[in-house]
Amino acid sequence: MAAGIKNNKQKNQILDNAYLEDEFFEDVKLLGIVSASEYYRLISFINQRLGLHFSRNHDLEIRLNEITYPV
Repeated sequence: MAAGIKNNKQKNQILDNAYLEDEFFEDVKLLGIVSASEYYRLISFINQRLGLHFSRNHDLEIRLNEITYPV
């Protein structure tokens, strides 16, 4: 690579399951949704359309490389 040229490739974020507690997550299913909408708008839409009662749990947020993913 020539001097002064930066590598702009995006790095994939990978969740290392080795750190998850087996007992705590034994009956949990994790679904990831990528959206341009804010999380609260997406959750409101899902709750209204499907009659569900999802809410954000700040205690279970996933943090990878200084990026926080809401749960």
